[in-house]
Amino acid sequence: MTYERKESWAEEIAAHLKERFGLYVRDAVLVDKGWLNVKWKMETDQGLIFVKYYHPERYKLHTHPDRRRAVEKTLQLQYGLNKAGIPYPSPIHDNLKFIHETRSGLLLTVQNWVDGLEDRGVEVGEIGGFTVEGCQSSTFMI
Repeated sequence: MTYERKESWAEEIAAHLKERFGLYVRDAVLVDKGWLNVKWKMETDQGLIFVKYYHPERYKLHTHPDRRRAVEKTLQLQYGLNKAGIPYPSPIHDNLKFIHETRSGLLLTVQNWVDGLEDRGVEVGEIGGFTVEGCQSSTFMI
């Protein structure tokens, strides 16, 4: 995957964010971690966001609806954790759909940016069930 291709994707995603959510991207910095998926820290007129492009060879979300549903569910849980007051990145949704698709078919998620610490271990206990804007979860462990 070339740098130019990643730049092209960032430009397409910036156009999508402007059209869909009214976010104007001022800067996009590649987050060079992970395997195949491409991620950016983007500065917008409304603050910092994190964008993750789901590479089609990694997740195959276009051809495996079960995987897409599983990723959507995970993003719904993240959204619920954030709404319950737990400091966790909150995915930006469109009518509670958390995976967005650009005109050319790029699948991505957009989340508020949360600064973190590397190599910091924390124990998280059991969290009770919650319901937030139609996202429901039973008790689970994280």
